[in-house]
This record gives sequence, structure tokens and C-alpha cells, in this order.
Amino acid sequence: MENSKDDDQKYDWMSADEKGHFSLQGFEGAEYWVHASVNTSRMKTSSGKDLWDTGTHDLNAKPINVNVSKTNEPLRIVIPLPQGVEKPKKRPF
Repeated sequence: MENSKDDDQKYDWMSADEKGHFSLQGFEGAEYWVHASVNTSRMKTSSGKDLWDTGTHDLNAKPINVNVSKTNEPLRIVIPLPQGVEKPKKRPF
């Protein structure tokens, strides 16, 4: 957890699993902003050029405001690929 310049704001980072799933814990009644991004490593344009080499290193979703209650619906955050960019292939491990 890292403090920002404003002591009322705190930031935390977590990674998603292979399917893009993640979980968060929050305090009931608290308000949070959830933001997602993905690194463009291994993403290629339709012409075969690495997206990273074009200067685009991350793709970002719009932040989502979450007010925590006793029961919350699952969040769905979608980060669309730019036009002409292919989904990266899985690494052969």
C-alpha cells in the first residue's frame, strides 16, 4: 500500500489470474475507485509491428466507482484492444 500526496487516498495494486479474474476487499460503506490496465508486451498490430515499439506500453480501462455494501455485484472491466491489434498468443511453456 502506498500513500499518495493526499493522506486520505491510498493505492493498492494486484494482478489478475490467467482468465483476468481478481478479487478485492473493502470496508462496508466505503467508496473505492477501481482501475485496470494491461501491459502491451507481445501485442502486435495487424501489420506485425509490436505495439510496445509504437510507444503504447499500457492499455487502460476507465476507472469505476464502487460503493461497498453487504452484497456487491461482480465487476466487469473491459479493456478493448485498439483497432488493428491482435490478442497476444499464449507463451508455449
